[in-house]
Amino acid sequence: FGAPPHAGMAPGIDRMVMLLTDEEKILEVIAFPLNGNAQDLLLGAPSEVTTQQLEDVHLLGSSNSLASRAVPVAGSKGRSEKRSTFSNAQQLNQLSLTETEENNMQNIFGMMKVHEEALKKIDTENVDEMIHVMPMTNVLREDERKQPFKRESLLESAPERSEDSWQVPRLVK
Repeated sequence: FGAPPHAGMAPGIDRMVMLLTDEEKILEVIAFPLNGNAQDLLLGAPSEVTTQQLEDVHLLGSSNSLASRAVPVAGSKGRSEKRSTFSNAQQLNQLSLTETEENNMQNIFGMMKVHEEALKKIDTENVDEMIHVMPMTNVLREDERKQPFKRESLLESAPERSEDSWQVPRLVK
């Protein structure tokens, strides 16, 4: 699943706009209305990432191997020079590395390719899928209801009270 189009900021922004415009409901100003399944009807988020989307951001090439993928270099006078994934990532992210740092990164990507090829050779046909590497166990204590404070002692410090509750000022009309 991809990130929501608003990167998680819309609920806070929508609430701020609701208060500034004096609206009673956040649905009147919400930037990305959701349906009952928490899906963005405008952009369809969250949804599965497609192969086309991965190709658009240069994460897939002719080979699905991320470490071994190479891309043509522009302006190579007809020669079919190739550039490694690291060089492509370096250009996309505008990284400036020394020659030593670049050689170290090329070695790391080379080792990644070797490991990736070794993993591809392993037969995983009859292996169960795993979500976690280690078995998950609940290490939390059992819930026990405790009342460490008396209700009246907590209400004594309330600026305003309404019977047996704190009186909180209204925030939204």
